[in-house]
Amino acid sequence: MALLDVTSLNFQSGIVSNSQRTFLDISVGLSGNFSAARSIQLLYWVVDNEQTWITLSRTSSLEDFTTHIDLPLYAKSGLYEIRSIRALDDSGIAVEFSREQLIERGFEVKTELLNSLADNVAPSLDNIELGSYTVGTDGSIHLPV
Repeated sequence: MALLDVTSLNFQSGIVSNSQRTFLDISVGLSGNFSAARSIQLLYWVVDNEQTWITLSRTSSLEDFTTHIDLPLYAKSGLYEIRSIRALDDSGIAVEFSREQLIERGFEVKTELLNSLADNVAPSLDNIELGSYTVGTDGSIHLPV
């Protein structure tokens, strides 16, 4: 499958100013070789964090595949990146376009989200106090916390 089958790619992040809600907007255009497809899968991540597969859809072969994702209020700040796009062509063959192929084709696969409410610090246990343990009649150990 030729890289020319990806005809457009738009990947944007933003914040709705009056609510501080964060979002991603994604649209993908594919060639006529995918005219029967009504949905595709896309893998994205916050770089070096969890990956997420999503489905982009369209109602007509004349449209791009699109989605709008409302992120959590405390979504991580950082670089969000498309890692892969998967689609079935009109012959029923599964085709995957990698991040590297999309970049080679000249598409921007990253967007930066600057969320002032971001919770970028992972929780950690700083202290725990334990009482003395007891052994039950059945041999089980009980430890009050």
